[in-house]
Amino acid sequence: MLRFPWEAAFWVTALAALAIADPNADRHFSLCPLKSLGLNFCPGCNIGHAITFFLHGNVQQSWSTHWLGIPAVVVLSARSLALFYRFWKTHSAGTQIS
Repeated sequence: MLRFPWEAAFWVTALAALAIADPNADRHFSLCPLKSLGLNFCPGCNIGHAITFFLHGNVQQSWSTHWLGIPAVVVLSARSLALFYRFWKTHSAGTQIS
């Protein structure tokens, strides 16, 4: 039984939302639990801005905002492509979707 790759759909949607976001906005929507607790330090802070800058073609600003932004886009894109490819390959072999 083949299942739809919801993980891939989630990552593609998240990257698409960051692609249409304004990279120069002061704040993005945040799900950061450390920020919610009122802490000022978070190792992942600004990674959303970095991804947005990268998806808008500003590589230098992306790198200076957070160095993990570009690798995150590469890893999430590769993971999503692999999951969709596996789904397509299995589905094209005649397996039913559940």
